[in-house]
Amino acid sequence: MSALNEHDRIAAMAYVDGELPAEHIVAFDARLALEPALATAVARERALRARLQSAFAPELDEPVPAGLLDLLAVPESAAAAAAPLAANEALPAGTNDASRATLPHDRRWRWPTWGAMAASLMLGVVFGTHLLASHTGGGEAVALNVGEDGAITAQGALRDALEQHIGGTVIDPNAKVGVGLSFRDHAGNYCRTFAVDAASSGIACKQSAGWVVARLEHATNARAGEAGGYRTAASSLSPTLLQAIDAMRDGDTLDAAAEASARDKGWKR
Repeated sequence: MSALNEHDRIAAMAYVDGELPAEHIVAFDARLALEPALATAVARERALRARLQSAFAPELDEPVPAGLLDLLAVPESAAAAAAPLAANEALPAGTNDASRATLPHDRRWRWPTWGAMAASLMLGVVFGTHLLASHTGGGEAVALNVGEDGAITAQGALRDALEQHIGGTVIDPNAKVGVGLSFRDHAGNYCRTFAVDAASSGIACKQSAGWVVARLEHATNARAGEAGGYRTAASSLSPTLLQAIDAMRDGDTLDAAAEASARDKGWKR
């Protein structure tokens, strides 16, 4: 399987976003049927958007702050560096110039270089930088890592809490991370609800990459205020998260004994 060049990666993103010029779509569809690498790139871009949409659906309905747009603006000098590929670049067998869409410069720089950075900035702007680089009472960082494929994994104190804590137990009253309900999803993965600093809550599921965040939401001021400085991840779950749990879980939520057993086995299926 041959590696894609930069132009093809950008064209795949434009195709998924519905921004590929109409006159190039038929040729691009033909290439998809013949080139596994290109089809894989399209599938990866769709998966990235699905992950972000699933995790941040309520927040993505809000307007993007102007400051964030300014941060992601590409200088003219950088756009110029993304000039069209040389006309004599070799084309895959069976294709022609019509399948090479001429794409605007902003498309060339939107996701390939800045995708994970943009997602990280969105996390910081919408949920607060405390979620990306905060500190618990013990000094450990509470962090989320956004991978190139859009997977958002728990890091630091959040990862440790998901891995070790029994739901609903308060080990340290000053801790900013709480773990609540645990259950198994329809794929057999263990999933757990969590809360960070009384301001953000979500659901993470244990996969090969670690604790992957499936849902994440920012608490309203009213809901956070009702809970005080510390709240467990089960005490004030929003209706949205409760509905997500009902849709995701296969069977009942785990009791403390079942959680301890799953923890001792590394939360493996």
